Amino acid sequence: MADNIQTRVSKFLHIVSSAWVLVLAVIILVDVVGRAVFNHPLLGTADYQELSGYHNVSPNSVGDIGWGDAAHNHYS
Repeated sequence: MADNIQTRVSKFLHIVSSAWVLVLAVIILVDVVGRAVFNHPLLGTADYQELSGYHNVSPNSVGDIGWGDAAHNHYS
């Protein structure tokens, strides 16, 4: 009985987490396309990434000079 409940909960959480990854990927895609095409990012994208546990590591933190630094752009 307990294994059945554990299996159901586990499957449900897998579905929820997979759906969130897909949603987050679409949000990031819209943000990148918005920046490139319309020069206007999707507001709140960094907040969603942060809430998801995704932490962006800028190239400067590992000693590399990235494209953003070369173009004098801001990492966000």
